[in-house]
Amino acid sequence: EVFSTSANIDSASIRGELVDANPAGVFVYLYLLKGMSADTLDPRHTKARYRTQVGTNGQFSFQALPEGAYRVMAVRSSQKDGLYHPESDGFGTTVENVELSHSEQHSLNLRVNPPEDHTAPQLLDARPKNRQRVELQFSEPMDSSSIRSEAFRLEDSTKHIVATAVAAYLSTASAKNVTLLFPLQAISEGLSIRVRTDSAGPCDTARNHCDDSSCTATLQLSGTRDSLPPILLSSPIRDSALSVALLPDFRFVWNTAMDTSNISEHAGLFRDNRSVPCQLTWRSSAILSVRAKDSLQSAQWYELRLRTSGMHSYDSLPAQDSTLHLRFRTMDTRDYGVLMGVLSDSLDSEAVHILQLRSKGGVTRQIQLHGVGPFRFDNLPEGEYSLEAYCDSDRNGRYSAGTAFPYHPAERFAPPKTGLSVKARWTVDKVLVVIP
Repeated sequence: EVFSTSANIDSASIRGELVDANPAGVFVYLYLLKGMSADTLDPRHTKARYRTQVGTNGQFSFQALPEGAYRVMAVRSSQKDGLYHPESDGFGTTVENVELSHSEQHSLNLRVNPPEDHTAPQLLDARPKNRQRVELQFSEPMDSSSIRSEAFRLEDSTKHIVATAVAAYLSTASAKNVTLLFPLQAISEGLSIRVRTDSAGPCDTARNHCDDSSCTATLQLSGTRDSLPPILLSSPIRDSALSVALLPDFRFVWNTAMDTSNISEHAGLFRDNRSVPCQLTWRSSAILSVRAKDSLQSAQWYELRLRTSGMHSYDSLPAQDSTLHLRFRTMDTRDYGVLMGVLSDSLDSEAVHILQLRSKGGVTRQIQLHGVGPFRFDNLPEGEYSLEAYCDSDRNGRYSAGTAFPYHPAERFAPPKTGLSVKARWTVDKVLVVIP
C-alpha cells in the first residue's frame, strides 16, 4: 500500500527491462535529482534514494514516485552495498534523464557494459633466451596490434639508448608474453629493457598503456647467440578442407621473427594452377596473413601455397626447404540463407549504426551502416538468430552503456529481435529495426 501525508498520493512509475543474457546480480539505482546537482552526482559515494534488483527475466519497476527528474543507473554490483565500484561493477544508464509528471508511467530499456579497466599493464619480468632474444611477461593480455619493435629499447645504467628492438611480436602461447629480438652487436651485460608509455607504446586489450612506474626491467643477457632456425608452427587449414569462407584470412605462424621482404615470391592462392589476386600481410614479425582481394567463388576448389625455400629469419637463418600445397573447397552458398531488412532512426538518420546478428551457436555477424536504410546478411547457416542494433555515437565500433562519473548517457539501441529463423536457400526479408 502507498501512504501520503499530503492531499496527493505519489503515483508516477518507471518500468523497464535489462537487455542482458545474465541479469542476475544487477541492481537499478534511481536518483531523484531535485535538490542536488546532477553534474556532481557520483554513485561511487552517493547512494540512490530508490533501488531495486532486476528480476531473472530482466524486468524491474519503481512505483509511487513523485514527479520530477530522475537519473537511472544499472549496476552489476560485486559488493551489493548500494554504491558503484568501477573496477569490479558493470554499469549502464539511459540515453537521457527521465522526466516524470504526476501519475506518468514511463518505460525504458537498459544495457550494462563490463567493469571499467583503467589499470595499466605492468612489466613483470624480462627473461633472456640468448644474446638476441628476450621474452617479456606482462600482468595482463596485450593488444597484438600495439606490439611494435620501436616501442622497446635497451638502455645502459645512464639511461642512454643502446639499441631498439629489430622485431617484436606477441607469443602464440600466451597473450601476456611478448618476444623481442635485438641486433647481436648491441648486446652487453647490465642493461635494462624500457617500454614506451605513450600512445606509440604497447597497451592491453582495454587500450591502457604502461605507466612510468612499471616500464623497465633489468636484464642479464645470455652469452649464446640466437641460432634457432625459423620453423613453421602452424598452418591455417588442413589439406582438403571443406566449407571454407569466401573471404578467408589464412595465417601462418612462425616460431621467430622473419625477414618480411619479397614475401610475394613465397605465398599465394591458386585455382586450376592460375594465380588468384590476394593480399599478403605480416600481422606481426612472426605471423603471415594471406587474404583473397575479392570474394572467392562458391563450391569451388582452390589451393593455398607456401614455399619456404629462400625464406629467412630476421637475422638471415634459412628456413627448411619445403613447399605446402593446401587444397580447400569453399562453402556452397546454396546451403545457406539470407536475412535482410531496413534500419530506421528518425532521430539521427546520418549517424553510424551497428547491426549485430547472433545465433545460439555463437555465430556473430556485424554490419556497419553510415546512416539508415536497407541491410543484408548473406551466407547464414540454418538456425535461429537474434538481431541487435545501436547508434554508434562515438564511432569506436563498440556499444557504450554510458559512464557514471563524469556522467555520460548511453548510446541508443534497439531491443533485440529474437526468433529470426533462417532456412537453407531461403531469404528472410522485411525485417524492420527501429532505433528508438
